[in-house]
Amino acid sequence: MAQSAPTLSINLRPKAAPTHPLPWGEGGPQGRVRERPPSPWSQFVPATRPGGLAWMLATILVFSMATTQAVEPAALTALAADDSDAKIQVIHQLAVSDDLSALKVLDALATGTLGVAGDGRVVIQQDSNVLDAATLLPITPAPDGINTITLNNRVRRALDSALSALRLISPDRRVRLAAAEDLQNRAHEGFLPLLTKASAKETDPDIKIALRLAQGNILLTSNDPSARLSAAQILGESPRAETKTLLLTRLGKDDTGSPVEPDAEVRAAIQKSIAHIDSRLAMGELVGRIFSGVSLGSILILIALGLAITYGLMGVINMAHGELLMIGAYATFGVQVLFQSVSPGMADWY
Repeated sequence: MAQSAPTLSINLRPKAAPTHPLPWGEGGPQGRVRERPPSPWSQFVPATRPGGLAWMLATILVFSMATTQAVEPAALTALAADDSDAKIQVIHQLAVSDDLSALKVLDALATGTLGVAGDGRVVIQQDSNVLDAATLLPITPAPDGINTITLNNRVRRALDSALSALRLISPDRRVRLAAAEDLQNRAHEGFLPLLTKASAKETDPDIKIALRLAQGNILLTSNDPSARLSAAQILGESPRAETKTLLLTRLGKDDTGSPVEPDAEVRAAIQKSIAHIDSRLAMGELVGRIFSGVSLGSILILIALGLAITYGLMGVINMAHGELLMIGAYATFGVQVLFQSVSPGMADWY
Protein backbone atom coordinates (compact mmCIF):
# COMPACT_ATOMS: atom_id res chain seq x y z
CA MET A 1 0.00 0.00 0.00
CA ALA A 2 1.36 3.38 -0.96
CA GLN A 3 2.14 5.65 1.92
CA SER A 4 0.85 9.21 1.93
CA ALA A 5 3.39 12.05 1.87
CA PRO A 6 4.13 13.57 5.25
CA THR A 7 2.57 16.96 5.80
CA LEU A 8 4.19 19.96 7.49
CA SER A 9 2.64 21.58 10.53
CA ILE A 10 3.68 24.77 12.30
CA ASN A 11 2.67 25.08 15.92
CA LEU A 12 2.56 28.59 17.33
CA ARG A 13 1.99 27.49 20.95
CA PRO A 14 4.90 28.34 23.31
CA LYS A 15 5.23 24.78 24.55
CA ALA A 16 4.62 22.24 21.87
CA ALA A 17 4.97 18.51 21.86
CA PRO A 18 7.46 17.00 19.41
CA THR A 19 4.56 15.66 17.30
CA HIS A 20 0.90 16.64 17.09
CA PRO A 21 -2.28 14.72 16.25
CA LEU A 22 -4.01 15.97 13.13
CA PRO A 23 -7.34 14.98 11.59
CA TRP A 24 -5.47 13.65 8.56
CA GLY A 25 -2.21 11.94 7.76
CA GLU A 26 -0.75 8.50 7.96
CA GLY A 27 -2.71 6.06 10.15
CA GLY A 28 -6.15 7.66 10.01
CA PRO A 29 -7.62 10.52 11.99
CA GLN A 30 -5.08 10.27 14.79
CA GLY A 31 -2.10 10.02 12.51
CA ARG A 32 1.13 11.76 13.42
CA VAL A 33 3.65 13.64 11.29
CA ARG A 34 7.37 14.10 11.70
CA GLU A 35 8.69 17.04 13.59
CA ARG A 36 10.07 19.78 11.27
CA PRO A 37 13.84 20.20 11.73
CA PRO A 38 14.83 23.59 13.15
CA SER A 39 15.93 26.25 10.64
CA PRO A 40 19.64 27.15 10.68
CA TRP A 41 18.59 30.82 10.87
CA SER A 42 16.37 30.32 13.89
CA GLN A 43 19.13 31.39 16.26
CA PHE A 44 19.42 34.73 14.44
CA VAL A 45 15.84 35.39 13.35
CA PRO A 46 13.42 33.40 15.54
CA ALA A 47 10.40 33.96 13.36
CA THR A 48 8.17 31.64 15.42
CA ARG A 49 8.91 33.52 18.62
CA PRO A 50 6.93 36.56 19.67
CA GLY A 51 8.75 39.72 18.64
CA GLY A 52 11.06 37.97 16.14
CA LEU A 53 9.94 40.12 13.21
CA ALA A 54 10.33 43.28 15.25
CA TRP A 55 13.86 42.21 16.23
CA MET A 56 14.77 41.67 12.58
CA LEU A 57 13.40 45.06 11.49
CA ALA A 58 15.24 46.80 14.32
CA THR A 59 18.50 45.16 13.25
CA ILE A 60 18.04 46.31 9.65
CA LEU A 61 17.26 49.83 10.85
CA VAL A 62 20.40 49.99 12.98
CA PHE A 63 22.59 48.81 10.12
CA SER A 64 21.01 51.26 7.68
CA MET A 65 21.53 54.14 10.09
CA ALA A 66 25.16 53.16 10.50
CA THR A 67 25.78 53.05 6.76
CA THR A 68 24.13 56.41 6.02
CA GLN A 69 26.74 58.32 8.02
CA ALA A 70 28.28 60.03 5.01
CA VAL A 71 30.65 62.63 6.50
CA GLU A 72 31.86 62.94 10.06
CA PRO A 73 30.08 65.70 12.01
CA ALA A 74 33.44 67.05 13.22
CA ALA A 75 34.52 67.60 9.61
CA LEU A 76 31.29 69.43 8.84
CA THR A 77 31.75 71.62 11.90
CA ALA A 78 35.21 72.58 10.68
CA LEU A 79 33.82 73.45 7.24
CA ALA A 80 31.28 75.76 8.87
CA ALA A 81 33.89 77.47 11.07
CA ASP A 82 35.65 80.74 10.25
CA ASP A 83 39.14 79.22 10.39
CA SER A 84 40.42 78.97 6.81
CA ASP A 85 43.27 76.61 7.75
CA ALA A 86 40.82 74.19 9.36
CA LYS A 87 38.59 74.32 6.30
CA ILE A 88 41.49 73.58 3.94
CA GLN A 89 42.66 70.69 6.11
CA VAL A 90 39.19 69.11 6.09
CA ILE A 91 38.85 69.69 2.35
CA HIS A 92 42.12 67.83 1.74
CA GLN A 93 41.00 64.98 3.99
CA LEU A 94 37.73 64.63 2.11
CA ALA A 95 39.56 64.80 -1.22
CA VAL A 96 41.58 61.67 -0.48
CA SER A 97 38.65 59.80 1.09
CA ASP A 98 37.58 58.28 -2.26
CA ASP A 99 33.93 58.71 -1.22
CA LEU A 100 31.06 59.94 -3.40
CA SER A 101 29.29 61.39 -0.36
CA ALA A 102 32.30 63.64 0.26
CA LEU A 103 32.04 64.76 -3.37
CA LYS A 104 28.41 65.79 -2.81
CA VAL A 105 29.31 67.80 0.28
CA LEU A 106 32.23 69.58 -1.37
CA ASP A 107 30.19 70.23 -4.50
CA ALA A 108 27.51 71.85 -2.34
CA LEU A 109 30.22 73.95 -0.68
CA ALA A 110 31.47 75.10 -4.09
CA THR A 111 28.00 75.95 -5.43
CA GLY A 112 26.95 77.82 -2.28
CA THR A 113 24.24 75.36 -1.22
CA LEU A 114 26.01 74.20 1.96
CA GLY A 115 24.88 76.10 5.03
CA VAL A 116 24.31 76.03 8.77
CA ALA A 117 20.76 75.77 10.12
CA GLY A 118 19.50 77.59 13.16
CA ASP A 119 19.92 74.48 15.32
CA GLY A 120 23.61 74.20 14.36
CA ARG A 121 23.30 71.36 11.85
CA VAL A 122 25.19 71.60 8.57
CA VAL A 123 22.69 71.12 5.75
CA ILE A 124 22.54 71.05 1.96
CA GLN A 125 19.86 73.07 0.21
CA GLN A 126 18.70 71.01 -2.77
CA ASP A 127 15.82 72.51 -4.76
CA SER A 128 12.85 72.48 -2.38
CA ASN A 129 14.43 69.96 0.02
CA VAL A 130 16.96 70.36 2.79
CA LEU A 131 19.37 67.47 3.37
CA ASP A 132 21.40 66.67 6.44
CA ALA A 133 25.02 66.93 5.26
CA ALA A 134 26.10 64.18 7.66
CA THR A 135 23.68 61.56 6.33
CA LEU A 136 22.46 63.07 3.03
CA LEU A 137 18.89 62.33 4.16
CA PRO A 138 16.01 64.85 3.88
CA ILE A 139 15.10 66.85 6.98
CA THR A 140 11.37 67.13 7.65
CA PRO A 141 10.27 69.72 8.45
CA ALA A 142 12.96 71.88 6.86
CA PRO A 143 14.85 74.01 9.40
CA ASP A 144 14.72 77.78 9.29
CA GLY A 145 17.47 80.38 9.41
CA ILE A 146 19.99 78.65 7.12
CA ASN A 147 23.19 80.69 6.68
CA THR A 148 25.33 79.87 3.61
CA ILE A 149 28.99 79.03 4.31
CA THR A 150 31.24 81.63 2.68
CA LEU A 151 34.68 81.00 1.15
CA ASN A 152 37.71 83.14 0.45
CA ASN A 153 39.96 82.74 -2.59
CA ARG A 154 42.50 80.60 -0.72
CA VAL A 155 39.88 78.09 0.40
CA ARG A 156 38.23 78.11 -3.03
CA ARG A 157 41.49 77.17 -4.74
CA ALA A 158 41.91 74.23 -2.37
CA LEU A 159 38.27 73.29 -2.96
CA ASP A 160 38.69 73.27 -6.74
CA SER A 161 41.66 70.92 -6.46
CA ALA A 162 39.76 68.64 -4.10
CA LEU A 163 36.76 68.45 -6.42
CA SER A 164 39.01 67.51 -9.33
CA ALA A 165 40.57 64.76 -7.22
CA LEU A 166 37.21 63.34 -6.14
CA ARG A 167 35.84 63.42 -9.69
CA LEU A 168 38.43 60.80 -10.62
CA ILE A 169 35.99 58.20 -9.23
CA SER A 170 33.13 59.40 -11.41
CA PRO A 171 31.60 56.77 -13.76
CA ASP A 172 31.55 59.35 -16.57
CA ARG A 173 34.69 59.16 -18.73
CA ARG A 174 34.57 62.82 -19.72
CA VAL A 175 34.38 63.91 -16.09
CA ARG A 176 37.37 61.73 -15.15
CA LEU A 177 39.42 62.97 -18.11
CA ALA A 178 38.70 66.62 -17.33
CA ALA A 179 39.58 66.04 -13.67
CA ALA A 180 42.87 64.33 -14.53
CA GLU A 181 43.87 67.14 -16.89
CA ASP A 182 42.92 69.75 -14.31
CA LEU A 183 45.04 68.06 -11.64
CA GLN A 184 48.12 68.45 -13.82
CA ASN A 185 48.15 72.09 -12.78
CA ARG A 186 46.45 71.95 -9.34
CA ALA A 187 47.56 68.79 -7.57
CA HIS A 188 49.99 68.73 -4.65
CA GLU A 189 51.90 65.97 -2.90
CA GLY A 190 48.94 65.05 -0.69
CA PHE A 191 47.03 63.82 -3.76
CA LEU A 192 49.68 61.27 -4.75
CA PRO A 193 47.99 58.26 -3.05
CA LEU A 194 44.67 59.11 -4.69
CA LEU A 195 46.30 59.56 -8.11
CA THR A 196 48.14 56.26 -7.74
CA LYS A 197 44.96 54.45 -6.76
CA ALA A 198 42.96 56.04 -9.59
CA SER A 199 45.68 55.20 -12.11
CA ALA A 200 45.68 51.55 -11.01
CA LYS A 201 41.89 51.30 -11.45
CA GLU A 202 41.66 53.30 -14.69
CA THR A 203 41.26 51.39 -17.95
CA ASP A 204 41.02 54.31 -20.39
CA PRO A 205 44.47 54.95 -21.97
CA ASP A 206 43.98 58.72 -22.35
CA ILE A 207 43.01 59.14 -18.69
CA LYS A 208 45.93 56.96 -17.56
CA ILE A 209 48.35 59.21 -19.46
CA ALA A 210 46.79 62.31 -17.91
CA LEU A 211 47.10 60.77 -14.43
CA ARG A 212 50.76 59.90 -15.05
CA LEU A 213 51.48 63.47 -16.10
CA ALA A 214 49.74 64.77 -12.98
CA GLN A 215 51.94 62.49 -10.87
CA GLY A 216 55.00 63.73 -12.74
CA ASN A 217 54.12 67.36 -12.04
CA ILE A 218 53.95 66.60 -8.32
CA LEU A 219 57.11 64.48 -8.12
CA LEU A 220 59.17 67.05 -10.04
CA THR A 221 59.51 69.14 -6.86
CA SER A 222 60.07 66.17 -4.53
CA ASN A 223 63.03 66.07 -2.13
CA ASP A 224 63.96 62.62 -3.44
CA PRO A 225 66.30 62.80 -6.49
CA SER A 226 65.07 59.42 -7.76
CA ALA A 227 61.47 60.70 -7.65
CA ARG A 228 62.45 63.82 -9.60
CA LEU A 229 64.29 61.66 -12.13
CA SER A 230 61.20 59.51 -12.62
CA ALA A 231 59.07 62.65 -12.96
CA ALA A 232 61.37 64.08 -15.63
CA GLN A 233 61.07 60.87 -17.64
CA ILE A 234 57.29 60.77 -17.25
CA LEU A 235 56.84 64.39 -18.33
CA GLY A 236 58.83 63.67 -21.48
CA GLU A 237 55.73 61.82 -22.73
CA SER A 238 53.66 65.01 -22.68
CA PRO A 239 52.78 66.79 -25.95
CA ARG A 240 51.88 70.06 -24.16
CA ALA A 241 53.89 73.26 -24.35
CA GLU A 242 52.99 73.98 -20.70
CA THR A 243 54.95 70.91 -19.64
CA LYS A 244 57.99 72.19 -21.52
CA THR A 245 57.71 75.50 -19.67
CA LEU A 246 57.53 73.63 -16.35
CA LEU A 247 60.65 71.64 -17.17
CA LEU A 248 62.53 74.75 -18.26
CA THR A 249 61.98 76.31 -14.83
CA ARG A 250 63.92 73.39 -13.30
CA LEU A 251 66.88 74.16 -15.56
CA GLY A 252 67.05 77.79 -14.47
CA LYS A 253 68.94 79.31 -11.57
CA ASP A 254 67.76 80.69 -8.26
CA ASP A 255 68.60 84.06 -6.69
CA THR A 256 71.98 82.83 -5.52
CA GLY A 257 73.00 81.67 -9.00
CA SER A 258 72.72 77.98 -8.15
CA PRO A 259 70.76 75.61 -10.39
CA VAL A 260 67.17 75.08 -9.37
CA GLU A 261 67.71 71.37 -9.98
CA PRO A 262 70.83 70.39 -8.00
CA ASP A 263 71.16 66.85 -9.38
CA ALA A 264 73.09 66.59 -12.65
CA GLU A 265 71.42 63.32 -13.67
CA VAL A 266 67.99 64.85 -13.24
CA ARG A 267 69.01 67.90 -15.29
CA ALA A 268 70.17 65.61 -18.10
CA ALA A 269 66.83 63.75 -18.00
CA ILE A 270 64.96 67.07 -18.10
CA GLN A 271 66.91 68.21 -21.15
CA LYS A 272 66.16 64.90 -22.88
CA SER A 273 62.46 65.22 -22.08
CA ILE A 274 62.41 68.79 -23.43
CA ALA A 275 63.95 67.52 -26.68
CA HIS A 276 61.20 64.89 -26.96
CA ILE A 277 58.51 67.49 -26.36
CA ASP A 278 60.06 69.80 -28.97
CA SER A 279 60.02 67.01 -31.55
CA ARG A 280 56.33 66.33 -30.90
CA LEU A 281 55.45 70.01 -31.07
CA ALA A 282 57.41 70.40 -34.31
CA MET A 283 55.61 67.41 -35.83
CA GLY A 284 52.25 68.87 -34.85
CA GLU A 285 53.14 72.24 -36.38
CA LEU A 286 54.30 70.52 -39.58
CA VAL A 287 51.04 68.59 -39.89
CA GLY A 288 49.07 71.80 -39.27
CA ARG A 289 50.99 73.69 -41.95
CA ILE A 290 50.50 70.89 -44.46
CA PHE A 291 46.77 70.80 -43.76
CA SER A 292 46.47 74.61 -44.05
CA GLY A 293 48.43 74.59 -47.30
CA VAL A 294 46.25 71.86 -48.82
CA SER A 295 43.09 73.65 -47.68
CA LEU A 296 44.07 77.04 -49.11
CA GLY A 297 45.48 75.43 -52.24
CA SER A 298 42.22 73.60 -52.92
CA ILE A 299 40.32 76.89 -52.68
CA LEU A 300 42.66 78.55 -55.19
CA ILE A 301 42.38 75.54 -57.50
CA LEU A 302 38.57 75.75 -57.44
CA ILE A 303 38.69 79.46 -58.21
CA ALA A 304 41.10 78.89 -61.09
CA LEU A 305 39.02 76.05 -62.51
CA GLY A 306 35.86 78.15 -62.33
CA LEU A 307 37.47 81.04 -64.15
CA ALA A 308 38.95 78.67 -66.76
CA ILE A 309 35.58 77.02 -67.42
CA THR A 310 33.81 80.39 -67.65
CA TYR A 311 36.43 81.82 -70.00
CA GLY A 312 36.45 78.65 -72.09
CA LEU A 313 32.68 78.71 -72.63
CA MET A 314 32.14 82.45 -73.10
CA GLY A 315 35.44 83.56 -74.51
CA VAL A 316 35.50 86.50 -72.08
CA ILE A 317 36.24 86.81 -68.39
CA ASN A 318 32.97 87.07 -66.44
CA MET A 319 33.56 89.30 -63.39
CA ALA A 320 30.33 87.99 -61.82
CA HIS A 321 32.26 84.83 -61.05
CA GLY A 322 33.84 86.61 -58.06
CA GLU A 323 30.39 87.42 -56.68
CA LEU A 324 29.47 83.75 -56.69
CA LEU A 325 32.68 82.96 -54.81
CA MET A 326 31.79 85.51 -52.14
CA ILE A 327 28.30 84.01 -51.81
CA GLY A 328 29.88 80.59 -51.30
CA ALA A 329 32.29 81.96 -48.69
CA TYR A 330 29.49 83.60 -46.71
CA ALA A 331 27.38 80.44 -46.95
CA THR A 332 30.28 78.39 -45.57
CA PHE A 333 30.74 80.84 -42.72
CA GLY A 334 27.02 80.78 -41.93
CA VAL A 335 26.95 76.97 -41.78
CA GLN A 336 29.98 77.01 -39.46
CA VAL A 337 28.27 79.43 -37.07
CA LEU A 338 25.11 77.30 -37.21
CA PHE A 339 27.07 74.19 -36.22
CA GLN A 340 28.68 76.01 -33.28
CA SER A 341 25.34 77.20 -31.92
CA VAL A 342 23.15 74.16 -32.62
CA SER A 343 25.63 71.28 -32.26
CA PRO A 344 28.91 72.43 -30.66
CA GLY A 345 30.20 68.88 -30.34
CA MET A 346 30.23 68.43 -34.13
CA ALA A 347 31.86 71.77 -34.97
CA ASP A 348 35.32 70.17 -35.16
CA TRP A 349 34.05 67.49 -37.54
CA TYR A 350 32.64 70.22 -39.79
